[in-house]
Amino acid sequence: MSGKDNKGSIRFEIQNFSGLAKATEHKPVQIGHVEWILGAFTSTSDATNNAKHLGIHLKCNEELRSNLWSCDASIRFSLLRLNSNEDDDAFSMEFQQKFDDLNKIVVVNNFKNWEEAICYDNRFVLDKHAVLEVQITVNKIAGIHERIIETFDQPKEHLTDVVLVLEGKHVHVGKQVLATSSQFFQKMFYSNFAEKTQAEIKIDDVTHSEFIDLLNVIYPTHMLINSSNVSHLLKLSDRFAVPRVLEKAETFLILDQKTHLIDKLKFAEVYRLSRLQNACLSQLETSEDVTALKHHENYKSLDHITYNALLQKLIDLLED
Repeated sequence: MSGKDNKGSIRFEIQNFSGLAKATEHKPVQIGHVEWILGAFTSTSDATNNAKHLGIHLKCNEELRSNLWSCDASIRFSLLRLNSNEDDDAFSMEFQQKFDDLNKIVVVNNFKNWEEAICYDNRFVLDKHAVLEVQITVNKIAGIHERIIETFDQPKEHLTDVVLVLEGKHVHVGKQVLATSSQFFQKMFYSNFAEKTQAEIKIDDVTHSEFIDLLNVIYPTHMLINSSNVSHLLKLSDRFAVPRVLEKAETFLILDQKTHLIDKLKFAEVYRLSRLQNACLSQLETSEDVTALKHHENYKSLDHITYNALLQKLIDLLED
């Protein structure tokens, strides 16, 4: 593992910080080939001498069921002071932690006294929001093999023969690889389009980093699809007509237990993912399950085609 790959940070901005009541978590982030989740909560217990405190936790490989892995990491939790000119102006705690199948989480119940955290003079809260950060250095891992992720920023002899330009950055790819996976690129490279003979082709309205993720799923690097990248992988695989990536993303969402049913239904609706929609409808076992969905903040974003499917599901349940 390279020094660059084994270090990273998660910055978690919490809105309405003073109203924090239940645990809230940042989306999963990959650092050092390991999945991390940063969370925050309030705690009043014997561990905090019965005084309200800001608590913080870090989960490691929460979804991994194997007992054949371990991860030794250096961790620095910070509550940042906002509107500060100092790069390192924060309240921090540092830990050395070994994670494995039996120890997937480190919890600090008494990270910061609550009154001190929300006190205006301490500058941890600005416009009702606060920022937590964890810096992670993975010192040693076992049972987790390094996954080589390509950057596509350099040409490779015999393997790359065209340059795509996104956000001003060069992306070196092989025409045959993309054409085999994508109808869009097959037509671009091998039909009567002007781009067919161009050494550099500009791709507009696409984020460079997101396109690199798409390439890493198309290419044999076989980058894993997760909750952090599934949205833009669906968007790009739909735009560039890459059915294999679309199918992989759909399968991930079917199996994923963290993405809310409403969000899954929206993905299914936008990208016509019938297997995903069917899996979502199958999870609704009672009429109460169906009617409870209307309380979700994104319920009103659904289109009539999904409302019709939910209505039919409700009718079927009431008739049983």
